[in-house]
Amino acid sequence: MGKTETLREIHEKAAKWARRTGSVFAPQKYEMIHFAKGKKDLELEAPLDLPTAKVQPSKTARLLGVVLDKKLSKLPHAEHLRERATISIRGMQAIAGSTCGITLQQGAQLYKATILPKIAYASSA
Repeated sequence: MGKTETLREIHEKAAKWARRTGSVFAPQKYEMIHFAKGKKDLELEAPLDLPTAKVQPSKTARLLGVVLDKKLSKLPHAEHLRERATISIRGMQAIAGSTCGITLQQGAQLYKATILPKIAYASSA
């Protein structure tokens, strides 16, 4: 049995459980990524055909806010964090004018409360 067949069976079991418990899954939101260390396997590029959606394998996927790539290099996640932090800093700059706006103390507090948690989330210490 191949990887996609195994995933299809897992989805079917989960769908049965969902019907029994009143839960709902959204297969159109599924993301699929294959972690294969140095393997050239044609099945790694095969889509997962489900009754309500066709899931294409991707180079990155998000799991609980962490961006994973096939090599688990952490670079896509770091880039995602940089983009989010840049957007937040631009927002802070907009409300921190030189003559009016928030004070330096308020800016530092805002930075610690909004930007640092975004950067530190899922980061190793």
